[in-house]
Amino acid sequence: MDFLQNIKIFDIMIISYMVVHIHLQYRVWIKKEKNIFKKYAVEKNNLPKELEISKWVYFTKATWMILFVVLQYFGMSFKTAYTYSFFVYAIELQLLFPFNLYNMLNLILSCAGLFELLFLL
Repeated sequence: MDFLQNIKIFDIMIISYMVVHIHLQYRVWIKKEKNIFKKYAVEKNNLPKELEISKWVYFTKATWMILFVVLQYFGMSFKTAYTYSFFVYAIELQLLFPFNLYNMLNLILSCAGLFELLFLL
């Protein structure tokens, strides 16, 4: 259990990203789930609402990844670019979607990552 003492917030951020996105792929391709945006508080079986929310989900993911790539292009390290771009993504979730646990956990994790980056490394 000594390895747990060496885990950084950034490690948790990367592990969380991988788990969330692998689970999403499982839900879409294996379970054939239809309402994959339920964590964004979309009404079940409301196709127009699901399509509208999917546009905003895509927007938040795209701005996160575009910012991530641009920051690296201008010389930031992977870790720094990921942390800043993830923080922007977490803020977008708060502004664009109803309050829920998923969005709040993203904000908490992104703030912890930013704190670690700025004050502990």
